[in-house]
Amino acid sequence: MKFVMFFVSNDYSIGIQETSVKQYHQVQWRACEDIPTHAKNTRGILIEQNLCVGGGFSGSLKADSAVYIYSPELNLWKLLPSSPLQWFTIVALDSQIVLVGGKETQSCSSEYTNKLASWDCKN
Repeated sequence: MKFVMFFVSNDYSIGIQETSVKQYHQVQWRACEDIPTHAKNTRGILIEQNLCVGGGFSGSLKADSAVYIYSPELNLWKLLPSSPLQWFTIVALDSQIVLVGGKETQSCSSEYTNKLASWDCKN
């Protein structure tokens, strides 16, 4: 039986590889820097060799608009500027992080939006 496994290698490159059950059971977990917030129901993507995590709920169970980027090479999290959306879906498009839908951060409405917001990781 074969699996597809996400990995961060010793040289900090990120990738996906096909692996067998035997190889899968030989994988060792390694400690990484904790995300700097209590994150629940977040979404994550791979972009520019980094992990990007956002949305979900903070420790107070309020919708969170924070987006963090984790560098496996530096073992460091970086908080991006506050996003205009919360409860969003997050996708990667080339070097851009794109937030889709959810609710507008500054809105008092309980209605969901069809807006998009993007952040270019090359800046």
